[in-house]
Amino acid sequence: MTVVDVFEASGFTRSARCLTEDLETLEQVACPSAGSCGGQFTANTMATVSEAIGLALPLLGRGTGAYEIRDRF
Repeated sequence: MTVVDVFEASGFTRSARCLTEDLETLEQVACPSAGSCGGQFTANTMATVSEAIGLALPLLGRGTGAYEIRDRF
């Protein structure tokens, strides 16, 4: 699951093809909280590259989420 799946589910919810509760569950699974981006898009890639070449502090761009609820999914 990625944040793109959440965008699609949001559209399905607006067209009544997906329940709001299902969208909320999907958001908990796909969307990042603290830490690295679940989408692994440009910002996350640049953060990882910055770490690799020594421009950023270690673990800055790839830390795990801080919320225990995310461990369930």
